This record gives sequence, structure tokens and C-alpha cells, in this order.
Amino acid sequence: MNSSKITQNNKKYILTKLLFVFFVIFSQNTMGDQMDIVYIEASTAKAWKIDKFPERAEMSDKLDITFFPVYSFDKQSTINEVINSDKKPDIIILQECSVYFPGDLSEYKGMVMSWVDKIRNSNIKPMLATTVPPASSVGFVLDVKNIVKQYILGRDTQFTQVVEFNEWLREYASSNSITLIDLEHKLRQSSENRHMKEEYNAGDGIHVNKQAYEQLDLLFKEVISKELK
Repeated sequence: MNSSKITQNNKKYILTKLLFVFFVIFSQNTMGDQMDIVYIEASTAKAWKIDKFPERAEMSDKLDITFFPVYSFDKQSTINEVINSDKKPDIIILQECSVYFPGDLSEYKGMVMSWVDKIRNSNIKPMLATTVPPASSVGFVLDVKNIVKQYILGRDTQFTQVVEFNEWLREYASSNSITLIDLEHKLRQSSENRHMKEEYNAGDGIHVNKQAYEQLDLLFKEVISKELK
């Protein structure tokens, strides 16, 4: 065989090997750049289909979201499950539903702070989302109960406590360098009237509709894009 042919074949072989190595390294780096997020909540995130967000936003190559539904305020057992799993996420997002209010607000705050500490101690980044506020009307019976609670008994209502909890979340997140996804700000009527906008009401005064989820997609993309930089 001609020596020039041998040299040429060697060059092709070396070039093929180099291309293969480059492809493997590139693939590994690309996979490693994908951010893994766990979102813990209940009905809002479920109806939102938050785990499908990467596809809707055309970010599947950069982002993977796993949704854990928890139908109570206490998220401790699910957080333990996630942080003790073999594959830990990069971020855990915690959100509460308005149906858990009113409750023991002091206990609620203590839970959130303990969860954040636990997540950080596991080398995972915690993120918090404000609670979606109820609409101005949540049905005749509940509206009457809320009037009695607030104006006759002087007690917190679902709405007043959600507003107070969200205010605390903002202050706590800001003072502890925690990224906040402010769902309330995106869906409320105004800074003066913090009830859910009526055009986002799914009908029961608690849950939101497709139009609201489209707005939340925009908000979520804006927040997460900053995390990806």
C-alpha cells in the first residue's frame, strides 16, 4: 500500500476520533448545564402544569421541572424526600395555597424558615413563591363568614392573612437573599386592592384560569432566565 494512502487514512482516523471526543465532551457539558428544579405546591401548580413549562417556553435543553403535589401547608415530609434522594435538584421552589388560610401565621412562618435552612444545608437553592390571593368574592356563604370574622369578631379572614403572609415572604426573602416569585403581584388587581383580578378567576374565587397561567408563564420565565445566566 502506498505510504501516502496510509498517512491519509491515519489522518481520517485521527480526525474521526477527535470529532467523537469533542461530541462526547460537548454532550456532557450540555447535559450538565441543564437546571433541575423541584416545585412543591398543590392545585395552582398542578393546573398550571408547571412540569411542562420547559416545553412551553422552549427551554427543555436548559431546564427540567419535577412537580410534587402536597395538599397541606406542611411540606416537611416532601422536602425530606427530595433532599435525601439520590439525585438532588439545583433548586426547590415552595408555594402555599390560599385554602390553608387563615391559620397559625406564627407557626407557618416558623415552618418556612426551617424548610429554607434545611434546603440550604443540603446545598440546594431555595426559592419562594407568594400565595395567589383570593378574589373579592369566594361565594355568598364564605363572604358572609368573612364579614362576620373581620368586622364583628375582629379576626383574620382568608384574604387578610394571605396578604399578611405574602408581605412577610417578601421581607424574609429580601433579607435572606432568597429569590421570590411574586405570583400575587402578577395576578392582583392593584397595590391598593390586592384581591385576584376578576379576569383571572376560574369561578370559585380561589383558583385561576388559563389566562392567569399564561401570565404566570411570563413571570416564571423572567425569574428562571435570571437563574440560568
